[in-house]
Amino acid sequence: MFCPFLENREEEKMINKLVAKIKETKAPIVVGLDPMLNYIPEHVQKKAFAEFGETLEGAAEAIWQFNKEIVDKTYDLIPAVKRRSRCMSSSEFRESRRSKRQWITVNPKIWW
Repeated sequence: MFCPFLENREEEKMINKLVAKIKETKAPIVVGLDPMLNYIPEHVQKKAFAEFGETLEGAAEAIWQFNKEIVDKTYDLIPAVKRRSRCMSSSEFRESRRSKRQWITVNPKIWW
């Protein structure tokens, strides 16, 4: 099925995979993962900061561990996860759209 609003065939393949996974899981949802430290539970932050210090690396570890846990606990229930991009500048967002990374990741076992 060709969708004229999609930019390329890779996007079309991704959408087709998403539709198939929605039908398979009977769950027309996408879980959004936020890269914001203030959304991370305090116990997760404390553990990461204890290991890496209160640094960017510690913050990144806390965000990574929390989002990874969400994916690990929901991968068999949801068709896809979406990284939230509102924290990015518009130029960073445009650049990422040009990259080969997909913003929506379709589950089989959820890859990214």
